[in-house]
Amino acid sequence: MAEVLETQLKIIAEQVGPDEHAICALSGGVDSTVAATLVHKVLGDRLHCVFVDHGLLRHKEAERVMETFTQHLHLPVTLVDDSAKMLAKLKGVTDPEAKRKCIGGHFIEVFNEYSTMLQETRGIKPKFLVQQQHI
Repeated sequence: MAEVLETQLKIIAEQVGPDEHAICALSGGVDSTVAATLVHKVLGDRLHCVFVDHGLLRHKEAERVMETFTQHLHLPVTLVDDSAKMLAKLKGVTDPEAKRKCIGGHFIEVFNEYSTMLQETRGIKPKFLVQQQHI
């Protein structure tokens, strides 16, 4: 397993390079958390994680997830409360496939807005979006 870890860290370093930045969308689940943790080992403060409160979380879930990311895993995470917009977009949508597309499309909008905010406020233009790969 140590070889797998070292290989993956090397791949990340080669793909992103020494100067580029990346965004990681965190869901609070194991896959995105592991991906963020691995990429953070390589990129450090060049990784910009975002956790979206979409209004469909359990009670206090956003707070618990943020505490885990920041206090225990020491990941650089921004919480985006987008619950009002997301719930408004889902209002009246009953078809499961239409809901899935609506939610997925809206997440892309949120990540694009986050990327724009990074560029406008910090002069950072991330070129990479972290996605977990099943090997």
